Amino acid sequence: MSPPLGARAPLLLFLLCVPSACCVGAARVGAPRAVAAAPAARSFSASACSDAGCELRETGGAVGVTEVAVARYVASEGKIGWNQFDVSTVSGAASAGVQAFAAGFLEGTLTADVIAQTARNTVAYFASSGVAGAEFPSANVTAFLLDQAHWAREQVAAAGIALEDCSPPTASASAGAATSSDGTRWSAVCVVLRQLDGLQKGYGAASNASFATGSALLDVLTLNAVGDLFQIMPAVDPSARVDWQRLAKDNPLEALAQLRRREHCSGLVRVTDDYGELYFAHSSFFTFGNMLRIYKHYDVPADGSGARRRLSFSSYPGYLESLDDFYVADSNLAMVQTSNNVLNASMLELVTPHSLLAWQRVRVSMALAQSGQAWCDTMRFHASGTYANQYMVVDLNKFTPHHPLEDGTLWVCEEAPGLLPAADMTPQLARGYWPSYNRPYFDSVWSQSGYGEMERRMGANFSYALAPRAKIFRREAPRVANLEGMKRIMRLNVPGDPYSEGKFSNAICARGDLDEPAELGGCYDSKISSATMARRLTSVAINGPTAQGVPAFQWSKLSQAEQDSCAHEGQPDRFDFDWMVMQPTPLVRAAM
Repeated sequence: MSPPLGARAPLLLFLLCVPSACCVGAARVGAPRAVAAAPAARSFSASACSDAGCELRETGGAVGVTEVAVARYVASEGKIGWNQFDVSTVSGAASAGVQAFAAGFLEGTLTADVIAQTARNTVAYFASSGVAGAEFPSANVTAFLLDQAHWAREQVAAAGIALEDCSPPTASASAGAATSSDGTRWSAVCVVLRQLDGLQKGYGAASNASFATGSALLDVLTLNAVGDLFQIMPAVDPSARVDWQRLAKDNPLEALAQLRRREHCSGLVRVTDDYGELYFAHSSFFTFGNMLRIYKHYDVPADGSGARRRLSFSSYPGYLESLDDFYVADSNLAMVQTSNNVLNASMLELVTPHSLLAWQRVRVSMALAQSGQAWCDTMRFHASGTYANQYMVVDLNKFTPHHPLEDGTLWVCEEAPGLLPAADMTPQLARGYWPSYNRPYFDSVWSQSGYGEMERRMGANFSYALAPRAKIFRREAPRVANLEGMKRIMRLNVPGDPYSEGKFSNAICARGDLDEPAELGGCYDSKISSATMARRLTSVAINGPTAQGVPAFQWSKLSQAEQDSCAHEGQPDRFDFDWMVMQPTPLVRAAM
């Protein structure tokens, strides 16, 4: 039975949950539920919003300008590999803070069931994989997330911004903000926090299951911080740390396995030889328990000034960001990223909850930046150093088909605790392509993060130039001439490829389940867009491990022990989906 969509959530204080009450043990999740035929789209509008929730009503299509927000959800993963969610707020119907809350409330309500499934899968993975240490979420992790959330709200208030409306501070009220740009950034942070508030309240009211972490609040904080947790967990819990140097000496094969377990994603930016088209693409790596997906399209306030931002991105239930990351925006900026590891434990001492997490800064950067350089500058705003990524920002405003690439077409920045170097990499792209494969490019990040030391101990697998995917991209990327070529390279996993060194997990689209010993993780999706498509906020996407030249992944073909080892509640059994076109659906009629 569907949850009551008109019900209001009970009023909850933001920090009501204390760490000891929020921590519960992770339950074992078995085989996935059967996936029914995809239902028709469900569309609802939100109005009369307060901190307790919003009044929702079902709509037959686009709504007028009397509503605060409208959303459309299609539960279609079992049919096409992706669920789909669109939300648009109505400009001028309420303050930016109320609009953001309404957008989050609609998402939390309409997707509550899959949020709960994703939260259970996520908690089970971290609790059983060893990545999180002795327990998940530990009391220290819980305290960090709650402290960070509280600190961010305090900073918004200190900048003279009311959480209720998120309006940028006046000159007299912005004494707490160092510059007017800081005030604008805190206003954009406010919008993200209010959307998170709405998500929590909608999910909490509509979910008919117990919360994986003990509360709706901690569920949504944990899900949105999944990427950041890869540095938060070892920073606050010594049991989650890997002594990379000792492991390299005592058990080098295990060191490589641990490295692959923490590697997330392959990325590629490719300009065709005649400069006629510019492509960018991303393939996500993580546990196969994370293949419950939603492709999202947001049309929401950028900050409290009345400015707006439209975003389309690959995502997951309960996430207000991509995680992968793969974004296109109506600013004509696009961003993809791949993650790096922090192999130097001393850097983790710099991680503090009194900072903005990567997922929050990415949303703010996508909302405000008008260039790749500005995007990277915004990422430095109270940077946490967590989710240590290489970000590739493509400025499509700089691209004209069949003309030389303008400076600023591609900016690349990399984050690690205490570091965030950035540079214009257009000259490298002009030679044909920019690849990304979980190895830091900038010398400061590569050396201080510990890659230099590990390369000296273990060889080329840790190097930027000679890692397996570096060599595969160098061989394959120059051959890409069109969209079909991009599809092929981003799903590439060739049995016997000499550059993969005998491991399916070393390919551009890794399949850890095909290795011996097998591991249920690797590449589980790919997304591609281009200068032509992105201007319409359009991409093509495919969900599931690659089946290009290798068998399709199917849960029921695994042993029961293997299935039980990787929580995957809510997923289809077999992943043999095709590429799908992803584009936003108009939801709000223009005023007459």
